[in-house]
Amino acid sequence: MLDEKSTEELIKDLLEKRGHESQHQIEKFMNPEYKDFKNPFDFENMEKIVNRIISARENKEKIFIYGDYDVDGISGTAFLTRFFNEIGIDTNYYIPSRNETDYGVSKKSIDYFHKRQGKLVITVDTGYNTIEDVRYAKNLGMEVIVTDHHKTVKEKFDDEILYLNPKLSKSYKFQYLSGAGVAFKLAQGLCISLGLDMEIIYKYLDIVMIGTIADVVPMIDENRLIIKKGLKIIKNTKVKGLAYLLNYLRLNKKTLTTTDVSYYISPLINSLGRVGISRMGADFFLKEDEFDLYNIIIDFLEQKNFLEKCFDFEKKNGLEKITKAVSNSMKFNDDDSIIVQHIKDNTPDNAVVFLTGIGKCYPILRSHKVLNNLHQAFVKAPVVMFFPGTYNEQELVLFNEIKDDNYYRAFKLVK
Repeated sequence: MLDEKSTEELIKDLLEKRGHESQHQIEKFMNPEYKDFKNPFDFENMEKIVNRIISARENKEKIFIYGDYDVDGISGTAFLTRFFNEIGIDTNYYIPSRNETDYGVSKKSIDYFHKRQGKLVITVDTGYNTIEDVRYAKNLGMEVIVTDHHKTVKEKFDDEILYLNPKLSKSYKFQYLSGAGVAFKLAQGLCISLGLDMEIIYKYLDIVMIGTIADVVPMIDENRLIIKKGLKIIKNTKVKGLAYLLNYLRLNKKTLTTTDVSYYISPLINSLGRVGISRMGADFFLKEDEFDLYNIIIDFLEQKNFLEKCFDFEKKNGLEKITKAVSNSMKFNDDDSIIVQHIKDNTPDNAVVFLTGIGKCYPILRSHKVLNNLHQAFVKAPVVMFFPGTYNEQELVLFNEIKDDNYYRAFKLVK
């Protein structure tokens, strides 16, 4: 097997033999730097769009990001939402279900935003249903900005809206950005205008990278830069959902490749849309509500001054009896157990609950018991359990060795 260094040398040799321009250009292709990003203001409408968003920020207007339901749209939406909220823009997001028949922003979604005091709608990786829908939004005092990369032919009424699309731009010199890539360029333009440190967006290039790889755009120019930097950043990702996933897939200690993203990470995000909860894909990048079940048990025992007593009790009476004693004290068999109550009390609205640590809890706490109790008592947020074993949507097998009771109400995110 070739190591990373010899692989790069091989690629350089191939480029040279094919007469691939100068040595400087080969080096730039192999090791792109942040300074190689193109000027976002080469887009004709960038200045107007940036000024409109800054105006919304100053006037405390509510912005909605409307993203497509594929991985590119979801990741671009999550990236832009994170960035906007970090710089003080009141921002929410909307990912349509795959079952919705209208393409892009429509009268239905505009009514949804209007009821929630939305003043500005920005699309990611999608456009608008009809120009009449855009005009309808204007009549309600709302404005629609389109960021997309699909449309290749400009229509006469496109001048009625502000849009960013590399395929429609005459002055931007790279046509092949993904939807997430276009969202990144918008963030880049805002950073420049506001005098912000670019690190505020570079630290989330792993999100943009996932969308770029998933959309199968050519891995050249700015796309290559996004992917190269994103694959480095994801090792120490700031996104908790990604960190949990990498740990669960045992990818956290290896150097990730585009293949890892394509085969493991993208299908997970895509699967959420296929079961009708596309928004949860964005939640995965945005929400940060983690509950380590093992830590909840330990914290409870320490608060009650039971922990040391448990050690002594186990020495005298054995594992089976201490397991039963802890189970009874925390009411594991009740619908409203201590763990369920803790999760209910500490989960905000519109969250995604990540459950970790179930393997560390064996044999005191069993996964099917947690899932059953949560299903009956907790309905306000989706729950993702990182289960160290196999699940065939009926049977849970911890560590691929220890059979748990059946549970059939969940579905697998990672196949």
